[in-house]
Amino acid sequence: MPKRLPAIARSLNPVELFLGPVFQRDMRVLGRRKGTYWTRALYALALLVFCAMFYMAQVVDARHVTGASRLQQFQNLAPFIAAALAWLQLAAVVLVAPVLTGPLVCDEKRNRTISALATSPIPALHIICAGVLSRLVQLTILMLIAAPLMLALRAFGGLDVELIAGVTALTASAGFLAASLGAWSSVHAKKPWSAAASAFLFMFVVNFLPMILWGISNFYPRLRLGPLVDASSVLTTFFAMLTLTIPEASRGMPFGGPGMWITVTVGNVVAGGVVCVIAAWQLRRVLVREAAETP
Repeated sequence: MPKRLPAIARSLNPVELFLGPVFQRDMRVLGRRKGTYWTRALYALALLVFCAMFYMAQVVDARHVTGASRLQQFQNLAPFIAAALAWLQLAAVVLVAPVLTGPLVCDEKRNRTISALATSPIPALHIICAGVLSRLVQLTILMLIAAPLMLALRAFGGLDVELIAGVTALTASAGFLAASLGAWSSVHAKKPWSAAASAFLFMFVVNFLPMILWGISNFYPRLRLGPLVDASSVLTTFFAMLTLTIPEASRGMPFGGPGMWITVTVGNVVAGGVVCVIAAWQLRRVLVREAAETP
């Protein structure tokens, strides 16, 4: 065991762990795909059209209003558009993340290159972490496209900085968890779309599990599911975003609160890291089996 400590320390080096050859290869491959640039362009266009529609509708409604009333209408417009953009961005990131990480291992199986990967000196943890990080770079670019629009809405007034920070943190953490689930599903699935679908299903269950448990506890109080409701609410990005953007809609819930987005952000990051470790452990078993079968 003491002889293996230097090798273990080198494998946990952040530069080797996240920015190794797998990360460099994936960045080159993703950067050369036309679909990457088409996705960014269409996403930016959708955001601009979305904001323009709301702005033009507000301008038409405010034609017959002047003075303080007109200013008040535009101040009420900024939080509304920001909330709509927040939900649009969250949906886009959560949908795109598993699609990007789904082919992480499935493509190696489909191209019959997993045997070569199994005989390489690259650890399984490096493959998962670097592959997820390369996809997170693409998601970060999508989020940065929406950031200037969110900041520009502050010119109308009535938009809190905490809303922008909370929306960004929730979206980034949810994207990381969805990407990790896509990578984990890719280890077991044979096709990328199957891995992405499994990640979508798990994200849906995790987000609505507190609501389901809460409904069951109301019908069967003897089950005492309160601790499970509190524990599962740590990963419910949906209700955290609802509490942040529409506080009135979350009233009466047994979970939630002004600072719920902080707890959910930390929970998503921790859960995503655990999923990556589990995916690496299971991928290592697959690579060992492939290496043993390779002549």
